[in-house]
Amino acid sequence: HALPGPGKSLLPTPRWHSAVRVGLAISMSFGAHASKEALAPAESALSALGVTPLGYAVLTVSPIALGFISPLFWGRLYDSRPRIACCLAPAGELLGASLLAFGLRLHSTDLGGPFATLLLCLGFLSISACKAGVSIAEFSTVGCASGAYSAFGFSAMVLAKHAFVMVMDWSVPKVLATTHDAMLGLFRVQFFLLAPHAISVAAGLALSRLQPEAVPPHAGRLRPPRRGGGKVCG
Repeated sequence: HALPGPGKSLLPTPRWHSAVRVGLAISMSFGAHASKEALAPAESALSALGVTPLGYAVLTVSPIALGFISPLFWGRLYDSRPRIACCLAPAGELLGASLLAFGLRLHSTDLGGPFATLLLCLGFLSISACKAGVSIAEFSTVGCASGAYSAFGFSAMVLAKHAFVMVMDWSVPKVLATTHDAMLGLFRVQFFLLAPHAISVAAGLALSRLQPEAVPPHAGRLRPPRRGGGKVCG
């Protein structure tokens, strides 16, 4: 049988270690879920600003605009440098969310103009470019760490997403109700969304400490004995 690569072991992984990795992987997606699910309850504010149904549709697909290209990059990066992928993807989304908040803030004042619009475009592009990285790292980590109990891990992912839908549906209207200025309300919503993005970055950093430095190219061909319950993935 082939031997595991450096840093790998066929010994069973402690259950608490796997549970922590699953929890961190799910937490790493908080920012992505929050940004996506906040759009629907914010539709009224967008309509007040003159955003047409077509414009709203463009906003809803903007987070996945680069979804045809970026998964190739993130998949390759996660295969070769999973620690870097877990840090870089949520950090890129946080950068994009910060640029959106800054651009919305400028538009809510007299300083709005081409520069503020550029910030909004760069923010959308940054989030779109990094969203696939978060998804790849999350699904790969949950599937690997859960092992034979992957159904529970993926069920937890679905529950977390549904929980974010409820949280956003409840909280976003309350944030928008704090002001009569629609643009200022959108800025406050986006500023509020920086919190889950910060949680995602912290989770990604913590998860990177539990990931292998690199996945050896022969790891996918290893078939450890089922009886021992061991796993070779990091």
